[in-house]
Amino acid sequence: MIMTASPKLIIIFELCQITFPVMKIIRYFAIFLILASGGCNNSDDEIPDSTGTTVELNPLGDLAYGADIYSCSKDCYSKLLVKMDTGCVIKNDDDYTKFKIRANCLEVTEWPAVDFTKNTLLAGNIITNTSCCVIIKIDFTKDLSLPMYSFIVTLQPGQSSTPPGAVFYWGVTPKLPDDASVVFVYKYYSIQ
Repeated sequence: MIMTASPKLIIIFELCQITFPVMKIIRYFAIFLILASGGCNNSDDEIPDSTGTTVELNPLGDLAYGADIYSCSKDCYSKLLVKMDTGCVIKNDDDYTKFKIRANCLEVTEWPAVDFTKNTLLAGNIITNTSCCVIIKIDFTKDLSLPMYSFIVTLQPGQSSTPPGAVFYWGVTPKLPDDASVVFVYKYYSIQ
């Protein structure tokens, strides 16, 4: 008999000493069930969400959460001086003005006011492989153990034959702590 830490396995290995063909089948089946069920005690809904929690994110006035198709129609990609992804944590009017200058290709005549004593504006742009990408959703989460946040933009790609494009996005959240850091993440979703 083989000694193990589990009393279930001691019984199984004692059964292994029997040489009848039916018992061999039962033995292998029993061993398989014990090994297969070892890590399946908790269902997924019992696992606590320890990676982060959703944080309030509101649209920027009438401009909603971004300019995807609009930036496509204005051909913002060709008008950007520096063609790179940006993500900005905007905490004052000066930084807001800098972002509006970067997004001047959108030709927005009146940007909504933001009260920076109560709010933080998160904004930026994504350079995409195809033009006319569409923002499907934006998630804003906070790490439960750190002053770190994730701003996640999910895009649906445009036509693969089109040239590169630019998508602008933004959202207003309650004022973030001064030591908070924000990671901007972009991902693509396609139903092809």
